[in-house]
Amino acid sequence: MDRIPKEEATIDSLKTERNFANYQLGLIYKEKFGENLLAAEKLEKVLASNPEERLILPSKYNLYKIYEEENSPLMASMKADIIANHGGSRYAEILLNPQAVLADDSDSPENRYQNLFKKFQNQEFLQVITGSEENINKFTGDPIVPKFEMLKANAIGRLQGFEEFKEALNYVALTYPNTPEGKKAEMMVAEQLPKLEPREFSPETGSTGTSNWKVVFPFKRSQNERSLKLMELLEKSIVDLKYKNIVSKDIYNLEDQFVVVHGFKSKDFALGYAELLKNNKDYRVADENFVILSDNYKIIQAHKNLEAYRNTLLTPKP
Repeated sequence: MDRIPKEEATIDSLKTERNFANYQLGLIYKEKFGENLLAAEKLEKVLASNPEERLILPSKYNLYKIYEEENSPLMASMKADIIANHGGSRYAEILLNPQAVLADDSDSPENRYQNLFKKFQNQEFLQVITGSEENINKFTGDPIVPKFEMLKANAIGRLQGFEEFKEALNYVALTYPNTPEGKKAEMMVAEQLPKLEPREFSPETGSTGTSNWKVVFPFKRSQNERSLKLMELLEKSIVDLKYKNIVSKDIYNLEDQFVVVHGFKSKDFALGYAELLKNNKDYRVADENFVILSDNYKIIQAHKNLEAYRNTLLTPKP
């Protein structure tokens, strides 16, 4: 008995979790199994249990759709409720004028998702995370929400690293198990995360072979203009030298970014290129840089452990 929660905050938290669980069950019964009566029972229970604000409107709208499918007389009253109490919402707009909403879809969930996906491709990961959270709250109950959750999880992984990525993927897998995104997240947890989990660096002894090496120039995010100028110079050098390397600017975390020259087949070749940039009068690149094996670069990006790499492989041992 002494383990039963007694603090009001703990009890309120349990009620919130129960309401969200009932909401999810309602959607699963409706979308996955076509069990409208069971779905309606769960959603009605949510509305009767003083739910969070974000659950009220999507519960009502899904109930409206169920009543519509079942030709229930409750459909009209639920429609009137949504229009009267949530008049500025997208759901009310759909009920009042569905054709107009379809015709003017510039602010639709799909367009919002596409805009955020472009930001993800541009490595604007913080904007993707905050934008996804905003849209998840705005469109609670909409089928597109799991897509925002998955996009957010990937942005978290790119910006914050492995542990946070693992947590975010597990959340998607457990919260949306019957959606394509939930199933993909579950697959990634089972197959992709174990490949990303190792933190041990490969030894970088020797400089021969066909391993892929990189020259990395670290910059602060606040030095973006300087990093872009360096990118232009590096791309010019590759053309001048008739190399086939590729230059990229990779976000590391909230504060740091890298300008990276990819594709050197040996460590000596990469070191030679860095030395040429430093001494050739046409370039005179004085920016700090280091040469790294491609596998180790993946590890520092996955685990955000650049300092551990520096201490392990870059710092000369006494």
